Amino acid sequence: MTWISCSIYVAIRCIIRNGIFDITTLPTINLTFLGIAGGFVSFFLAFFANQSYGRFLEQFNNSQRIMGKIMHVCYLGRNILPKHELWRLVRYLNAAHVLGYCGLSQTYNETNTFYPINENEKLLTKWEVDRIQEIGLDNGSKCFNEVICWAIDVLDQSGPACESDKQPLKNEVLSLADLVGGLYSFDEQPFPLIYLHTLFLMTAIYMPLMSYTLAVNFVVKATNSILEEIFGAMLLTMFLLFTVGLIALGKFFMNPNGDDLNDLSVLDYVHSTIMASRRVISGQVMPASNVELEMALEKDRSSKGKDRHSPSR
Repeated sequence: MTWISCSIYVAIRCIIRNGIFDITTLPTINLTFLGIAGGFVSFFLAFFANQSYGRFLEQFNNSQRIMGKIMHVCYLGRNILPKHELWRLVRYLNAAHVLGYCGLSQTYNETNTFYPINENEKLLTKWEVDRIQEIGLDNGSKCFNEVICWAIDVLDQSGPACESDKQPLKNEVLSLADLVGGLYSFDEQPFPLIYLHTLFLMTAIYMPLMSYTLAVNFVVKATNSILEEIFGAMLLTMFLLFTVGLIALGKFFMNPNGDDLNDLSVLDYVHSTIMASRRVISGQVMPASNVELEMALEKDRSSKGKDRHSPSR
């Protein structure tokens, strides 16, 4: 439609400048009515781009919170679960993180995402991978839900910690499942099709009309200078950039889990979370508090504070 609009403008200007027929014979469009139509189109375009960016931003925030939930389990589990059970729990959560995106987008599948990551990071055992294959790795959120159930089973079967101590960990795991479910909700409920068709139809009608009006009404004379023609072409270009740019921007933000360069960095999220979670679990647990040491440090801080506030001589 962009090239059609440009062709209409160029053709009419060439006809007018070459004097092929009298300009007064060309039909004119009421600028008031065209302005009203342009207001409606501008409103729909701005609303479409804004809503698309809102969906993009919320999905980005969900992805960041998913990473945070896995890290919260690592922070809390260090002093609640035996280390081998914590390793197993986080292994399942990182696997669920990968599987969630594999079931969500065709860009990330078992061949280019899950199997290479599982081979390098050893997230699931052979039996567990066989179970995932049995379910169907690209079959929506089913594999993700299966692994989340394994994580809950780990908490139910783990160590001597009482249930009240393990409940915060369960809450974090369930919150993670809710956040991934939110990503699937966006994927399953895109923009209403009738809204998109209405927007694109309005734009397809409005753009040629605007190009025609610019060619006939704005640059009227057949003897216009080259500079005036350039100004007219610049005005048309600005109008097309506004219209086509907002449509392209909205369509770009509609699917943030695709393969565009500016889409969400899913693989980076997965790898950085795996590395960070392992660093937290591998860290040393702080020794028990030493009363004498803490009192000596506090006394030293107090004495230095008095020295700083004492008047200089």
